[in-house]
Amino acid sequence: MIDVDLYLTPEHPFFEKPRPAEKICIRPAVIEFPLCDRIESDDVPANTGPTAVASQLGHGAIEDLRRLADGRFEIRGVFGVVLIDAERPIMRLKGL
Repeated sequence: MIDVDLYLTPEHPFFEKPRPAEKICIRPAVIEFPLCDRIESDDVPANTGPTAVASQLGHGAIEDLRRLADGRFEIRGVFGVVLIDAERPIMRLKGL
């Protein structure tokens, strides 16, 4: 599971008018990869477990999330590249 903050546009059904101190609508969410078989990172040696990969990843914006031709998911960001072998991800807003 990956905790994220989502920027919602006015067209989104859960958009709320930003408070006076805010300029945009940000909502906490989680991306879950069900039935995850393997996680790899370019910063962690191969053959380490998912806990080792997760503990080595830093924070930062996700720049790209896509499914590769081999079925794995690739996430790119300031934290590097992460490959996930799992079922299709589910995104849920928190607190709803």
